[in-house]
Amino acid sequence: MKRISIVFGLLIMVILACNETQPKVKEKEGPKHTGYGTWNKNAPKETIQYGRLVGMWDCLITNYQNDTIVSQTKANWVFKYALDGYAIQDFWKNPAVLDSTDQNQIIGTNIRIFNPQLDLWQCAWMENQASSISGIWLSHQTEEDEILLYDESKQWQITFYNISVESFDWKWEVRQPDGTLHINTTIIAKRNESL
Repeated sequence: MKRISIVFGLLIMVILACNETQPKVKEKEGPKHTGYGTWNKNAPKETIQYGRLVGMWDCLITNYQNDTIVSQTKANWVFKYALDGYAIQDFWKNPAVLDSTDQNQIIGTNIRIFNPQLDLWQCAWMENQASSISGIWLSHQTEEDEILLYDESKQWQITFYNISVESFDWKWEVRQPDGTLHINTTIIAKRNESL
C-alpha cells in the first residue's frame, strides 16, 4: 500500500509539473502605451515594425536646399494601431501648435498595413493641402533595422532609422539625375507621453 501511495504521489507530482504554466515567450510588441490601441496577435508579425513607433512624438523638422539648412519647424506626430490592430495609422501636425488662420499648416494622416502576399507594407498618405490620396507607397524593414518608404518610381525615399523606445530619426531623400539620393528634409523625433 505504501508503495502505491509513493507511486501515486510521484505521478501527481509529474502531472502537476507538466501542467505548470511555463513562462510564455512574448512577441516583440514594442512599448505599451495607453490610448494608442494594441497589436492584434492574429495580424502579421511585421505589424510590429511600425508598431514600435506607436505613441506621441515631438519632432524637429529641418529642411535643406543644396545641403544648407533653409528652415526648421516643430511638429507633432502620433502613431496608433488601427483596424483592430492590423494596421498603423499616424497623424501629422505641422506646426505642432495649429493656428486656424495659417493656410500653410499641414495636417495629414498615413494608413499603413502589411501585405503578406507582397511581403511589403502598403501605405497611403492624405493631407489638408492636397485634395487627393497620394498613391499607394511601399515600405519594408531592412537588415539594418531601418524602415524604407518609397513609390514605384523610386525617385524619392523616406527612411526611419536610429529607432529606439525614446526616439527615432527620419529623412526624405530625392533621387538626383546622377542616381544619388539628396536629403531634402530630416526629422528628429522624441517620445512625448502626454496625450
